[in-house]
Amino acid sequence: MIAALLIGLATAGPAAVGPVAPVEADGHQTVYLGWDARIKACSARVDGIPTGDPATDAGKTALLGALSDRQRAVQLQGLTGIPYSCVDTVVSAIRQSGRAVKVGFLSEPSAR
Repeated sequence: MIAALLIGLATAGPAAVGPVAPVEADGHQTVYLGWDARIKACSARVDGIPTGDPATDAGKTALLGALSDRQRAVQLQGLTGIPYSCVDTVVSAIRQSGRAVKVGFLSEPSAR
């Protein structure tokens, strides 16, 4: 089951969980989140380019550098097994960069 978190950014504003299949998002930059439960670390890719663990200084710098096009919205995608702390790290980094962040959650319905 895949859950996706969609982050719409204002364009005028100052377990190993495997990779997520890209969802086409015209006009968006896409951050794909992964989680390695063995070493308890997040991983991020921006439009397919690895940026490392966004919880580290190097990973945060790489993430924000890859998201340098402030005129494009950002879509954040990940599987349901990714801890919220990983999602929060990315959202916080984007917010600290001066972008306005609007968050909406999209997910598939649970099996009954």
